[in-house]
Amino acid sequence: MGNLTVSLAESMTGGKVAARLVEIPDASTYFSGGVVCYSDLSKVELLGVKEDTLKLHGVVSAETALEMARGVKKLFHSDIALSVTGYAGPKGEDVGLVYIGIIFKQHEDCKKVAIKGKSRQTIIDETTKIMIEHIEFLRKAP
Repeated sequence: MGNLTVSLAESMTGGKVAARLVEIPDASTYFSGGVVCYSDLSKVELLGVKEDTLKLHGVVSAETALEMARGVKKLFHSDIALSVTGYAGPKGEDVGLVYIGIIFKQHEDCKKVAIKGKSRQTIIDETTKIMIEHIEFLRKAP
């Protein structure tokens, strides 16, 4: 349990999840590192997200979130990898739509979250909170 490492690939949160993690004492014992990949190019070049995935499914999709998580897991050789991509707004019909890619050891999942009717900052803050909760839960898992 205590030896599980965590890595992050953040787009819409811009590194806020990593910043929150490093505020926690002893984070260096489990936090391997993170990548802020805001642009499509950074997702492709740094994390290995396929250009076809971006074209077929869009940058804000379960497929992209999972490829981001796979890429950061491979980059840092971590046990747990989380990624986030979404629309924080302030404009557009999909504002508040967020995908969180999660890899725990060999298990993969993607959570779709809808944070509607909120400001850009609130969407980012709520997404950050959700990701921290996932990390805390997974680090306690057997």
